[in-house]
Amino acid sequence: MSFQIQNVFEAILRLGHDEDFRPQIRESWQPTDAVAGTSQKVEILRHRLELGVPLFHPNDNQECVCLSNVYQTKTPVCVVKVRHHRGALLSE
Repeated sequence: MSFQIQNVFEAILRLGHDEDFRPQIRESWQPTDAVAGTSQKVEILRHRLELGVPLFHPNDNQECVCLSNVYQTKTPVCVVKVRHHRGALLSE
């Protein structure tokens, strides 16, 4: 009996593991402008997982949303520079 496994979930259900599952590049695998860390990007990743395509496209938006708690204090705040993996300055 031959069957085609479409995504990692089917691999786990049928084989009991995902060790041999390899995402397939298909026409549906397109880049996105969604910013990392947003609910839009999470939804795109969920959809890619269901389709069985790679989670990250090389032409996806490379910016990110950095979330942190900011508290009111009377002491000076340290300035942090944030860079993405290609070295471009995202915020200061």
